[in-house]
Amino acid sequence: MRKRERDADGLLSEVYRHPEDDAPRLVYADWLEERGDPRAELIAIQCAKERTPAMKKREAELLNKHGKEWLGPLAAVLLKDVEFRRGFPAVGRTKFKDARDVAALADHPGWATFEELTLNVAPSKDNARAAQHVGPTMRNLRVLRRVHADALDQLASADGPWRIEELWGGTDSAEVAERFVQTDRLPSLTRLFVDLPPELVRRASFAARLTHLSTDDFPALLGAGAGALRVARGPALGRRLRAGADPDPRRQGRLLGGARRSSTPPAARCASSRALRTRSRTWCGSTTNACSPGAAPP
Repeated sequence: MRKRERDADGLLSEVYRHPEDDAPRLVYADWLEERGDPRAELIAIQCAKERTPAMKKREAELLNKHGKEWLGPLAAVLLKDVEFRRGFPAVGRTKFKDARDVAALADHPGWATFEELTLNVAPSKDNARAAQHVGPTMRNLRVLRRVHADALDQLASADGPWRIEELWGGTDSAEVAERFVQTDRLPSLTRLFVDLPPELVRRASFAARLTHLSTDDFPALLGAGAGALRVARGPALGRRLRAGADPDPRRQGRLLGGARRSSTPPAARCASSRALRTRSRTWCGSTTNACSPGAAPP
């Protein structure tokens, strides 16, 4: 291996080991700039505290010209609408098709810079687990969407904890659902949008931490009337879930009254299952870019 390649690999390894830190990215940018690589400019622009209109225009030009190249091998298992942040891919939709894709690219270190992913759904059961792959190299994920049974199972049975804060999904498998609500692998989870039985969500290991929640049968979860909003938010939500339904309708009203229609653009309000898309129309939450800009709901 040539010295240039060794140097690049070493610098990239630092970025992947510390994806939350700008410093390794800027060191890598300096190295690239010395060699006339345009990616140095992208990293500098996206790491800047403020971006002028001229910088934003240049950012778009660089990504239009080089974006696919900078994805490297991962371009083969990602849809085209990948968002770069701080010079590296951070938001995308996977398209793992089968076990061969997983074997070839699941362990690629480039997944470390991804913060948000929407998973693929296989047309056949034979490739369902491959399509829903979530692996150790994706530990930096904060938001995970379109999570069905196979991905929930992988999350629950992982060797170590995830950093996931927001999750959209659901499963018809009672066994998988039970493992998911009992797992201790999601210590950061606070925002949950799921198609799961309310009684399971109420006794989940992470229920007390939840600040944002939607389920397929949200009114039943809190003992509210059929006309109640299906999304609640606020720091007291988790405590009330663990305590069970509150029989006092005035207290329920205060909880449910905290919910409001999201300011997120319609194209960004995506649900991860048909039930959530068709039955829960009011979403809450402070997270933006629920889908990549312009993307259709999954």
